[in-house]
Amino acid sequence: VTISNRAKTACEILNDVTLVSYFSFDNVTTDSGPNTLSSYITLQSNSGVSFVTGRVGQALILSRTNAFFQTCGYYRLGHNNRAFSFALWIYPISAGGTILHLSSDRSGSGSWCLPKLGFSSNGSIVAQSWSGSSVVSVVGPQTPTNNWVHIVQTWSNQKMCIFLETSGFGTNCQTLNIIMGSYSGRIDEFYVYDRELTENEICPPAHPYN
Repeated sequence: VTISNRAKTACEILNDVTLVSYFSFDNVTTDSGPNTLSSYITLQSNSGVSFVTGRVGQALILSRTNAFFQTCGYYRLGHNNRAFSFALWIYPISAGGTILHLSSDRSGSGSWCLPKLGFSSNGSIVAQSWSGSSVVSVVGPQTPTNNWVHIVQTWSNQKMCIFLETSGFGTNCQTLNIIMGSYSGRIDEFYVYDRELTENEICPPAHPYN
């Protein structure tokens, strides 16, 4: 139980209820959200995983083929038509690989698995989800390397959107797919919600210094 010494706004209450996890990566990989979900990362000297300067405070950098960050306990993400939103900052060193991957097994290759966010063969951002019968994809623009980009993927009622820096892109099916592989770059301020964020709700985390 958490007690606040002030009256919270309706937006803050909604955030408290629907925020599933939040990873700041400020020299820690623990979940600062309400559920304190488990996470795993290898911080050995040769792992290709370390903390560096982020978009807000510190960030996690993945710089080797086998480098990854893993968190578990997102049971609703495997159900059909369950609303969700992912929000995070990325700083890609190269425009390729899988940014977010969902699997029923910790190995990443369980009986049910799906890359949720990543790059296509031409460097475009691609968001994917499962409609109950097929994979739905939305394609965004090509993403510049060595720059911070804020990405939000939302899903509800078989409608998916992808936002880059609060600009929305199509909600219909596309033909480009995520090319499986390792993502190389930084990640920061990673949020998971169990609802569809609106465009107005996306703006504050996309511009943390405004």
